[in-house]
Amino acid sequence: MKVRIMKIKQLLFLFINLLLTCFICYSQNKPNTNLPVSPAKVPAPAAPAKAPAAVVKPLPVAPPLKASPQMSVVQPLKPVKEPLGPGIGMGLKFSTNGLGIEFSKSLTSQRKVVMRGFATYLPYQLSNFPFKFNRSVVLNINMNVKLGAIGLLFDVHPFNNSFKLTVGAAYMLLNAKSTAMLKDSIKQNDITLSPEEVGVINAEISGSPIAPYAGIGIGRAIPRKRIGFSVEIGTYYMGSPKVSFVCNGLLEPTSNQQKVLEENLKTNKWLPQIMFNLNFRLTK
Repeated sequence: MKVRIMKIKQLLFLFINLLLTCFICYSQNKPNTNLPVSPAKVPAPAAPAKAPAAVVKPLPVAPPLKASPQMSVVQPLKPVKEPLGPGIGMGLKFSTNGLGIEFSKSLTSQRKVVMRGFATYLPYQLSNFPFKFNRSVVLNINMNVKLGAIGLLFDVHPFNNSFKLTVGAAYMLLNAKSTAMLKDSIKQNDITLSPEEVGVINAEISGSPIAPYAGIGIGRAIPRKRIGFSVEIGTYYMGSPKVSFVCNGLLEPTSNQQKVLEENLKTNKWLPQIMFNLNFRLTK
């Protein structure tokens, strides 16, 4: 019995040795997958030759645009003004130099230059106007004054609106005559003198017959509508006035005062006027 057990143990021992031997042989011949495999070295491609870098100049930078009202708001197109044509007009004049009438004609298509021909006249008469010379002497004055002119004027509208500059010349009708005498008799000591014995003073004033004119105003002589209104302020250059001074009776020696009167009036060379016109357009 013992002999069998010993044989069995020997067999088991041999079998275990055999297994160990096979395991060792297998482990030695198995490839090691955990080791890194070095790949085959491939030669790297040669780097291309570098071309010389081109010098790039920076482009000029435009300044930033500034915002303006013209850029933000669309401006409407201005309508083209059609020519107004020559135009003919007529006006009624009311001025300090007389009442009258005028006719006007445009010399340009937009009526910037207008020619006006006019005539004005205003007579004025004063009879037996009492003038107190001093506390005791009263004079009766009679006066006959004529105002007026016949002339040619040119209106220029520099801004193409109603404002105008006016130049021209006129034949003046200005003339003033007056007489003065005592209203009542006067008494000198024991002598009483009647107005006729004292005498009459006759005076006359006139200016140059041709006078240049210049003025400014608002309004058109040929209105855009059928009826228009204008106002004008200007002056005539009359030169030094001419004076005639004649006395009779006891006042006759004072006639030599004519030169004194002319000297006193020589600075009154201008005749200003204010004029209002009611104008009518006669053509389209």
